[in-house]
Amino acid sequence: MARSRFAFLASNPRDRHTPLRQLEEVTRLRQALDASLLKRRVDVDQYLTARYDDLIRILRDRPEVLYFTGFHASEQGGIVLEDARGNSAPIMNKELVQLFGEFKPQIRLVYLTACYTDQTAQALARLADCTVGFNGLLADDFANRFSELFFASLFACQPISVAFASAMEEAANDPSVAEAQKIAGTLDCPRIFYRHGVPQDELKAFSARPLTIFISYGGPDKAVAERLNNALEARGVETFLFVHDAKAGRPLHRVMHRGVNEHDFVVLICSKDSLVRPGVLNEIEESLKKSSRQGGRNILVPLAIDDFVYASWKPDRDDLAVYVRDLVIADFRQAIRGKMAFGKAVDRLVEDLAGPD
Repeated sequence: MARSRFAFLASNPRDRHTPLRQLEEVTRLRQALDASLLKRRVDVDQYLTARYDDLIRILRDRPEVLYFTGFHASEQGGIVLEDARGNSAPIMNKELVQLFGEFKPQIRLVYLTACYTDQTAQALARLADCTVGFNGLLADDFANRFSELFFASLFACQPISVAFASAMEEAANDPSVAEAQKIAGTLDCPRIFYRHGVPQDELKAFSARPLTIFISYGGPDKAVAERLNNALEARGVETFLFVHDAKAGRPLHRVMHRGVNEHDFVVLICSKDSLVRPGVLNEIEESLKKSSRQGGRNILVPLAIDDFVYASWKPDRDDLAVYVRDLVIADFRQAIRGKMAFGKAVDRLVEDLAGPD
C-alpha cells in the first residue's frame, strides 16, 4: 500500500520580532489528517526552526508535498529560513529554483503560506507539478483558515484544483477571516500555478489512497455485513459489499475475483452460516492465491461473530481452515451485541489495517 510524505517547513526568526503560531498550525494540520481518509497513510516530517540544511534534506527525501510557513524575503518573493543563531537567512527565488533543479525532488505540491510568495510559486511551477503562493499582504487568520480548508480537501483525496477552488470560496465567505484579509490586501490573494502538461483536473497532492476492504460473508449474515460496512464507511474506508456494489448481469466468479484482488484486504465474516457457503470458500481460496502472489503478504482478515471458526469448522479443504486459523482472528463475538462495543472494535480493526504491515 502506497504511503506519502508531507514535509512541514516553518521559520520564525527571532530578529523578525513577529511571533507566528506555527506549532498551532502544524497541530491543526495533523488533526485534519488524523480525521481524514488518509489517516496513517501520510508520514509527516516537521521542521519548526527550519535552516538551509533542513531544506536540502527535504529535497533529498522527496516528499510529495512541501508546506512552508513563515516570512517572505522581499516583495519579489523568496522565503526566509533561520541561521545557526535563529536569525533570518533569506533565500531568493533564483537560488530556490537552482536547488529544485539540482535535486529534482519530484514534488506534487509546493505550498508557500507567506506574504508575497506568488512570484516564488510561479518560478517553482517549472519544477513542481503544482505550486501555491500568496499575492501581496496576507492576514494570519485568513491564511490559517484557507490552509485548513485547502488541506482538509486534499486529505479527503480531492484533486488540487477542486480543493483550491473550494477553499477560496469558503474562506472568502467566512466573515470571521475575510474582513481581516480585506484590510490587509485582497481576498483573491491565493494564487495557483501548474507545471506545463500536468493534468490539472486530475492531479492530487498525495499518491496514497484510502484503505479499501472487500467484505466476504454469506447471505444469512447480511445484517452484520451491512452494519460493518456502514461503520467502515463512516471511518473513511472504501468498501465493497455484494448487496450494495455488485452490478447486475456480471458473472459471480468475476465479481468475486475482482473484489478480492482490487482491494487492500478481505474481511471474512466467520460464522456457522457464512463459512459453509461455497462463495465464501471461493473468496478464501482467492485470498490465499493473492497472498502467495504477493510473496506471502496476508490480505485476509477473519472476523468471528460466533464460535464456529475456532473448532467446529471443518471444510473439505483442510488447508483453508489451517490458513484462516493461523491468522489473528478479530473477535467480534461480544462486540456485535452493543453499539459502543461494536464501534470500538471497528476502530481497532481500522487502526490495525491502516497501520504499517
